[in-house]
Amino acid sequence: ARPIFDPATTRNVGGRWLRDRFPEARVPASRFEPIAAKLILWYPEPNLPGAVNNFFFSPTRTNDTDQYDARLDHTFNDHHRAFFRYSHRNYRNLDPGPMPLPADGGLWQTSDVLADSYVGNWNAVLSPAMSNEFRFGYTRMDSLLDFPWDYNYNEQIGIKGIPPMGRANDHGGTLFNISGYGNLGSRAFWPNDNDVAVAHISDQLTRVQGRHVLKMGAEYRREHTLRDAGRYSRGQMSFGGDFSQDPNDRARSGDGMADLLLGMASGGNFGSTSGISPRANNYALYFQDDWKATNRLTLNLGVRWDRLGKASFAHLDRYPVGRFVLGPRGTTEFQLLRPRNSRDNGAAEDNNNLAPRIGIAFQALDSTVVRAGYGVYYGAADSNAQVAAWDNGPPDFSEFTFPTDRLLQPGLILSRGFPPGLLPAKEVQRNVGIRISDGNAWPNQYSHQWFLDIQRRLPFEVVATVSYIGNGARQMIWNRNLNAVTQPGPGAIASRRPYPYFGTITIRHPGGNVSYNALAAKAEKRFSKGLTFLTSYTWSHNIDDGAGTLEDGTPGGWRNSDQIRWDRSNSGYDRRQIFSGSFIYDLPFGKGRQWGAAWRPLANSLLGGWQLGGILTLRSGTYFTPTIGGNPKNSDGASHANRIGNGNLPRGERTIDRWFDVSAFEVPVGYVWGNAGRHILIGPPDHWMDLKIGKNFLLAEKYRIEFRSEMFNFTNTPSFGNPNSTITAPAAARITSASAPRRIQFGLKLVF
Repeated sequence: ARPIFDPATTRNVGGRWLRDRFPEARVPASRFEPIAAKLILWYPEPNLPGAVNNFFFSPTRTNDTDQYDARLDHTFNDHHRAFFRYSHRNYRNLDPGPMPLPADGGLWQTSDVLADSYVGNWNAVLSPAMSNEFRFGYTRMDSLLDFPWDYNYNEQIGIKGIPPMGRANDHGGTLFNISGYGNLGSRAFWPNDNDVAVAHISDQLTRVQGRHVLKMGAEYRREHTLRDAGRYSRGQMSFGGDFSQDPNDRARSGDGMADLLLGMASGGNFGSTSGISPRANNYALYFQDDWKATNRLTLNLGVRWDRLGKASFAHLDRYPVGRFVLGPRGTTEFQLLRPRNSRDNGAAEDNNNLAPRIGIAFQALDSTVVRAGYGVYYGAADSNAQVAAWDNGPPDFSEFTFPTDRLLQPGLILSRGFPPGLLPAKEVQRNVGIRISDGNAWPNQYSHQWFLDIQRRLPFEVVATVSYIGNGARQMIWNRNLNAVTQPGPGAIASRRPYPYFGTITIRHPGGNVSYNALAAKAEKRFSKGLTFLTSYTWSHNIDDGAGTLEDGTPGGWRNSDQIRWDRSNSGYDRRQIFSGSFIYDLPFGKGRQWGAAWRPLANSLLGGWQLGGILTLRSGTYFTPTIGGNPKNSDGASHANRIGNGNLPRGERTIDRWFDVSAFEVPVGYVWGNAGRHILIGPPDHWMDLKIGKNFLLAEKYRIEFRSEMFNFTNTPSFGNPNSTITAPAAARITSASAPRRIQFGLKLVF
């Protein structure tokens, strides 16, 4: 067991902080904080052997879906036709967490999604060489993410300082993050209401002129979102082991559970509910010329202009927004600006988004075609509020952090709960987190995409393609903590912040870059003689600097947010090799097939007409980073280990209990950064096969029943998650998660 130390004995001797050990690495029961004594009873009893990873839980996941579609097509005359489609979806899901309630693990979730969609299209032939297509669409999706707690557990166990906020915190409880152990309590941020409405109108004119097919068009899209999230309305506390550590050897001592039992939190979050209602208007114009220059050469030439509008905000009386302007570093000066009205987006629009595209197709031989292309593509942020000049923040929406000196002053004391009187906030208070924008003019994120492939027709109706594919994404949005303490060193982290009045200061900045390069091979057989298949293999490399919402983009993800280039490495979603093969095969038995053409109706209905299909997937693993616990560098940002060996074990030595070589890493000594890079270790590969068996039963000339048996992960091959990458944890290098086992479903469809 790791040694644990008594925070009550913390003292300074000759400029050196010391603590005495707890005998036998055990906190005496007499020192248990009363609320902690209640909390630990939430943990279920072990049902597996061992001191770690000793509980298995396999709850039922429910997924109820109702969906309806209706479509009307109408031909007015030879030159005009139209259609209208309506779709309705209602999803109700329950996703269990890693432990039964009320322990929860912070991951139980209910999802209720209601969506309606309307689409219309009108095609008009204006002349033998000219046509026009007009489209419109409107989609409304309302969702509620919550958790299946029906009781306020904070009242039951006695967490203080949390005022009532209605549905946001009248059920569930505080989330307790305990380093090295399963979390306790309900998921933070939920309940979360998201109502999204998108309206879209487009028109395209097409003209055929000689060897040219000319297309030009315009698009308009309006997006309106209303989001109301519980955030930290029930509070969150972290127990990182700071107060049971040896101050001179933090990485090798201390325990998160010991800190919980002593009631000494290393930090936490608490805040009001957060609501926001952004809306944005997007416009686009485009022109394309598909030019058949010769019988063997076709050129696709085009350009597109996008204006991805900056968001303004509706319902300012209910969901006010503003923008912070900070004073000089080290001061408490700031300004809080407000929009003039609901139409004021507070930012200059980016009107320079001209995106050229070019494509080439050349028939080198009768059975060989060479294709190449290049294009620039501008893209909107994942949320129009993500790149807005305004944001919801203090005092209207206040979210507090609770810093600690890791020696004498806990961030929070469990028995005292959260400081009283913080909410509702009337002014911008100390230690609140804020978000700021990087100036008024936001350039839009974009990507360069290019490819070259050679395609050849082979015997037996097989087409083979070999390709090179490249992609470079630029100006992706990342979030950086402007108030981070980036230099390791002694002393309380909070006292060393550039802006000591605030907690986290999140600046959203378009600085992320991603590159992707791949070689790919594909073979496809069109359906003939009862068989079709498609196989593909990709060898690729994806590199980023930790930007974007896919790979992390959250404060603290980098070692040093002033030196982001240190973390430019393999992306978290980089998979070097991927093979996928799919097929559909009509078994050669029954009428119209190779054998059984003369079978009687009963034999044919039972044995004939069967179809087999499958998908085989093989993927190499994703990458992860070896880290250390305890934050011995005593600064913000990720704590990396020192690398003294390779760390990746030979394939024959990898097991779920020891996936990588922990001895290849060590804890840095002193206030320094670890030298191990980001994403240098590779996780487990994936390999599974899905299988489908189906048959059509002919009832009458115009009626048939289609039977399908679908087996997902037919081979029942587990896809393991990445191992625990904290080298100082008891479960270091162990894998404790896996994908779903084999699932089988049956379906019947009446076709008439």
